[in-house]
Amino acid sequence: MSIKRDNSRLLCGYSRGAVTLWNIQSGELIKTFTELHSPQTTVLHLKFMSDNNFGALSDSSGSVYMLDFRRRDIDAQCIFSGSRGEVLVIEPLILPENSKGAEMLNFNSICLLSMATVTKVIALSLRPAINVHFTQILKGKSDTLPLICWQFVMVQIAENTRVVDPVLSFARQNTIYFFQASFKNSSQILFTPLMQISVGYVIQSIIWLNSRTIVTIDETEKMHVLDVKSEEELEV
Repeated sequence: MSIKRDNSRLLCGYSRGAVTLWNIQSGELIKTFTELHSPQTTVLHLKFMSDNNFGALSDSSGSVYMLDFRRRDIDAQCIFSGSRGEVLVIEPLILPENSKGAEMLNFNSICLLSMATVTKVIALSLRPAINVHFTQILKGKSDTLPLICWQFVMVQIAENTRVVDPVLSFARQNTIYFFQASFKNSSQILFTPLMQISVGYVIQSIIWLNSRTIVTIDETEKMHVLDVKSEEELEV
């Protein structure tokens, strides 16, 4: 499920492949869609983008689709075929509410989406045209899955200069990687490696708590709170 940023619409995907669009205020079903992706496949992930005119869907064939909501019927375009390597997770960059500044608005306009297969992380923009900006090999044991999350972070780029840029974080097995995304133009997003953190357990889930702290869950379902700058685990 995915909720539109203005809390007006709800998208739901189902195991038999259907997608429904709901009006949250009235609770009414707006429409059911049955042909947005590969036939006889399950909807695995369904996301509104930061620009709510667009969304992304991945299914059990490993394919990913861009969804266009600007018409009454949703237009779907395949942007990654599962025949090239099955995508296991997708995560769009979502801007904070009331974001200001030209660079923030630039990121909103390009609809930045990250995805991961068994062996690779990919970041691409969907607008105004589909562009791949980043790929990274992601190694790990065969019984571990890739994980992805985004967070806007203040990054120091010079002695007296700081910028607020999105940081792409991805993990597999026991290592978390951090890359800063910098907007140059709509066809060029620069990804700069910042750091990586290794932990003493297999990571099952990661999420940013705030711009300084990340939360992980291990294979025993124990939660760990990590200070990103010091790389130390905080007591909770």
